[in-house]
Amino acid sequence: MGIADAGVQVAVSIYGAHYELDDNILGMAKIQDGVWMHPCGLKLSQAYEKAQAEREIGLPYWPSMELAEGPDGDQGAQGFVRMQDDSGDVTQLVMNYGMHGMGHGHFDTLGISFFNRGQEVLREYGFARWVNVEPKFGGRYLPENPGYARQTIAHNAITIDETCQNYFDVDRADSVSGTPHFFQVNDESLKGMSAFANEHYDGFGLQRSVFLLSLEELEAPLLIDLYRVKGEGEHQYDYSHQYQGQIIRTNFEYETYQTLETLGTDAAISIYGKWVQVRQTKLH
Repeated sequence: MGIADAGVQVAVSIYGAHYELDDNILGMAKIQDGVWMHPCGLKLSQAYEKAQAEREIGLPYWPSMELAEGPDGDQGAQGFVRMQDDSGDVTQLVMNYGMHGMGHGHFDTLGISFFNRGQEVLREYGFARWVNVEPKFGGRYLPENPGYARQTIAHNAITIDETCQNYFDVDRADSVSGTPHFFQVNDESLKGMSAFANEHYDGFGLQRSVFLLSLEELEAPLLIDLYRVKGEGEHQYDYSHQYQGQIIRTNFEYETYQTLETLGTDAAISIYGKWVQVRQTKLH
């Protein structure tokens, strides 16, 4: 879900009507290039026009933060790592290592989203609900939501043996959570976070560490993604990335399918195979 999504546009207009307007909120409106057709949106539009006549409104920027989850703040967290370059553009990296979310939750622990230049580069496909709100009878869930959109493979995370985290068992998923390892954002040239998911697949321990690295030679920060999986025996690992764009060049060999076919018989991956061209690799 991008900043210009209809749901976010409504949220910005409501916030602008009820709380103090600052340059971050006005910057959000600038990216959206529109407001909600409502008195709340009118107030935001008038405030933006007035401010823009007085000064240049830049891009919004909030500091990095980690939000603990659970009644006592001890059931994992959501991490938001942000970095701003010299042009004012913001790169944001989001990782979920918190709770499942009860009956509405997705099986997405250690899943990430990545934003750059106002675009969602690594898409969180779990936001399938937000597609075409008006035609969906006011915003109800898509039929995909209880199927593909809730699966681990749809959340930029590793899937083991063509199965979903917690084996698509909501009660089991509600009983476990991710474990934060570190959240370091004090160094402006290197920011990152790391977490564990050790109860989501039987017999496996997972750790993911993700970083934003700023280099003088590059215009935008690099995303460094380190995934460690500990288990016994031979297993299949599918490492999915819901990438928005075209692959131009890589420093490794890869292959794509000429026709799209399902990748397996299990629901956790068979739907995925209809959408994305990948190469399956068996690892030890």
